[in-house]
Amino acid sequence: MNLPPPVLISTSKALDHYCEQWLTCRALSIDTEFIRTQTYYPVPALLQVFDGQICYLIDPLHIDNFTSLQAVFDNPDIIKILHSCSEDLEVFTQIPGTLPSPLFDTQLAAAFVGYGFSIGYSRLVNRLFQVELPKEETRSDWLQRPLSEKQVEYACLDVVYLYQLFEHLEALLEKNNKSAWFKEECKTLLEIPDQSRSEEYILSRLKSGWRLSPQEQSYLKKLCLWREEQARTQNKPRN
Repeated sequence: MNLPPPVLISTSKALDHYCEQWLTCRALSIDTEFIRTQTYYPVPALLQVFDGQICYLIDPLHIDNFTSLQAVFDNPDIIKILHSCSEDLEVFTQIPGTLPSPLFDTQLAAAFVGYGFSIGYSRLVNRLFQVELPKEETRSDWLQRPLSEKQVEYACLDVVYLYQLFEHLEALLEKNNKSAWFKEECKTLLEIPDQSRSEEYILSRLKSGWRLSPQEQSYLKKLCLWREEQARTQNKPRN
C-alpha cells in the first residue's frame, strides 16, 4: 500500500494543529501501544490516528496537554474506529482523559455481519483483504525512542487497514439493517472502564471461590477487594 510518510506528533502545539484538522473528518481510525508488565495501569507509549489518507503517530512521552485531542474524542460528528477496544479504553482514561464517542468497534461489527465472534484484527484483515500483517513488533519495547522503522510500520498498519475495515463493515451493517442495533451495542462498550472498577467485576475474576465455605468466601472477598485497592494505590500488578 502506497501512503505518504507518517507524521510524528511530539509537541502539544503540533497536536493542537492536527486536532483542528481532524475536527473536519467524518471518521478516524485509532489504536494504541502501551506497556503493562510492572504496573496496574497501562503505560501509554503511542497513539496512532489515521484520517483515511495520512497516518499520525502521537508520542505521549513528550506531550503534556491533550485538551485538543479530548475535543476530537468528544465530537459527536466524528466516528472513532477501534478494534476490540477494551484495553484501548483503559489507556484513554489516562490520555486524553476522555473516551472516544461515537465508537465503531470493528470486532463487534464483524460479529454482527457474520464474520465470527471475537475475531482478531490480523485475521479479519487477512480474510477481507488477503493481507498478512507483520506480528513481530507486538511485544517490542514501545517506550524506546526513537522507534525503529519496523515499529513505525507496524503501528501505521494497525490503523490504515482499520479504516478500510470500517468502510467495508459499515456498508454491510447498513445493507443488513443492523446499524441501529450495532450503534447501541457500541455505546455499552464505553461502559467497560467503569465496570472494570466495580466490586462485582473484581469478584467475578475469582474462579474457584464457590468451593469454599460461606465464612471462607467472606474472607476471600475482603482479601480480594483489599488487594485490588493496594494494586491501584501502589500502581502494581494484582499478582
